[in-house]
Amino acid sequence: MAYEPESAREVGSGLSDLDLGRVAAFLADAADEFSQHSCNDFTFGATAENKAILTWILKWRAEQVGEDSDSELLETVDCTQPEHGQLCFYDNWVMSYFSERCAMLAKNAPGAPDLSPAELNLIADLFDRMIAWREIAKRDHDVTVKYTVSATDYNKRFIAKVIKHGAETGWEQKATDILNSEEEVAVIDILIMRYYSDRCKALTVPR
Repeated sequence: MAYEPESAREVGSGLSDLDLGRVAAFLADAADEFSQHSCNDFTFGATAENKAILTWILKWRAEQVGEDSDSELLETVDCTQPEHGQLCFYDNWVMSYFSERCAMLAKNAPGAPDLSPAELNLIADLFDRMIAWREIAKRDHDVTVKYTVSATDYNKRFIAKVIKHGAETGWEQKATDILNSEEEVAVIDILIMRYYSDRCKALTVPR
């Protein structure tokens, strides 16, 4: 996976256009990967905000495949009460929806509303889910995936920031080496997933 930003423009959600583009790319890749899983249950609280988001996702999905919205699913979402239940949906559908949502925001699409705190929390939950699967792949199969970018100043600063956020042993030297590199720079993608999960969660906290 590679993403080639040069500079960043801050948008209303608290993430830059380049952050949003990167998040969109991660979610799109994850949606493809998770669509191959035997179980796609993604469970989250039945708050009013989450119910509204899931309703939009159901309508968006129907438009994608050229069908009418599933009336039974819409009724189930509508009838689920916050104090009694959880919402359960396909993780790859939610990933695809938010990938497109973030990509539109990254392009500054007219009329696209900023990400709400509820949306940011769901995106963070999706990243946590992606992290869990990466950890299983590492533990069971010794598989890791690297995220590689060209050695622009912006890219190097971003990767160094991700390494600092991860705070692994020796991160100071690793970050310095990245900043001084004249070749492509890479980091294990799970560190970027953790970085964006934590960023999204932090952005939901009132300032």
